Amino acid sequence: MNIPIAQALMLTCAGNAFLRGVNLEGFWPHALVFRFSKSCAFRLVEGERDMLIAPDPLAWFETLRSQQIGGLRLHHAPRPRGPAQTLAVEDRKLVGFVGGGPAWLIEVVGDGPSAIWQGFEQIGERNDPEQKIWINTYLRVGETTAQDFAALPLAQASADLKESLVEIEALARRMKFAPFDAMFAAARASLEGGPIDHAFAADADRYAAFDVAQQRLLGAVLHAWVFGAMGSWNDIAPDEADKDDYERLSEQLFVALNDAICALANSTCAP
Repeated sequence: MNIPIAQALMLTCAGNAFLRGVNLEGFWPHALVFRFSKSCAFRLVEGERDMLIAPDPLAWFETLRSQQIGGLRLHHAPRPRGPAQTLAVEDRKLVGFVGGGPAWLIEVVGDGPSAIWQGFEQIGERNDPEQKIWINTYLRVGETTAQDFAALPLAQASADLKESLVEIEALARRMKFAPFDAMFAAARASLEGGPIDHAFAADADRYAAFDVAQQRLLGAVLHAWVFGAMGSWNDIAPDEADKDDYERLSEQLFVALNDAICALANSTCAP
């Protein structure tokens, strides 16, 4: 899973755990999603006004708790493209590049309108001795009515992802594209209770306190996330006979994965 997506996921899940009283000591700066982050601040920008709301995630969680908010939810949405971005390229083919793919929005649920926060990243010191080259900034980008209707149940997201995995695994085996066939099989096995051999899964569970169904879905997402740049599933050139199936099933998997990430995050939000 790409780091900006994983970061938004963990801010949502860990934030909800914090609001439930879970001890998140060390989440910032030691969680794996911040391994390459020099800073992660939360700001409100209105015109020429630039206000620091919180200097780091734990301080942001404290701010939210003091406001007695109901919880955090995660959503994905099409990212607006500028006038120079004229190529009709799917989000799944851009997600491996900085600023590409869907926008990931964290909804702060309260009694009234929900605040929406979006993360942005920029390169800081490229030669940082600890490789912490990214400056992460989350901006409050607006408000919306509470998005209760947008929450896909965890069980449905898991079922949709499994259905997609069965089809694309068969395609990968037919095309003889290793190791992707094995990755899809591992993802499916995770949903069925198989081992989750991924460092991020253990780190995420440490801070988010996932239940078994949540752990299984996270494991499946981690194994099945094959969308990146060179060397990824996006970089495959299928034979003409397989091209239509490749495009259709790739898009189907990408949608299922994005929906699964949101369903996982939103399942941690108190009803």
